[in-house]
This record gives sequence, C-alpha cells and structure tokens, in this order.
Amino acid sequence: MAGAEEKYAQPLWTSVVSGTVGGAAAVIIGYPFESVKVRLQTGQIKGIFGSLFSGLPAPLVGVTPQWALMYAAYFYSQSLLEATSLSCVERGA
Repeated sequence: MAGAEEKYAQPLWTSVVSGTVGGAAAVIIGYPFESVKVRLQTGQIKGIFGSLFSGLPAPLVGVTPQWALMYAAYFYSQSLLEATSLSCVERGA
C-alpha cells in the first residue's frame, strides 16, 4: 500500500497547524452568529451589531488548542492503524 504510506508521510506538526487554523476559523466565523443569537434570546436588541466580536479571545484561546489536539490525535491514530496494516478479514469488517 504505497499510497497509504505516502498519505501519512507528512510530519505530525502539519496536522497541529491545520487544526489550529481550522479551530480559529470556526471560532472567528461562528462567534458573531452566537453573539446575535444570545442577544436575541435575552432581549438585548439595542446595539446588537455594535460589538459582535467582544469577548472573542476567551473562546479563541479555549477552542483553538482543542481542535489542534483533535487533528493531531486523529492523524497519529490513523498513521498507527495504517502501520499495523491489517487486512479487512483480520479487522472483522
């Protein structure tokens, strides 16, 4: 399986960087929507679009490393599973 070996031949840090960028993008894009939703639910209609990104650093600091670890763990586990190279019969599939 030369194709599978090439697939996981990249270093682990590339998954960490991908997870960091993906997590940051998810927070930056999703946070304004979440802010508007919460303000509408609580009835704070006045100035709803004035500070869409206020409070963004806290979730950015919390969620971004979580995504980086998740991507790295997934990549690492996939490379370990591929290294064992079990056939479909041995896997029970």
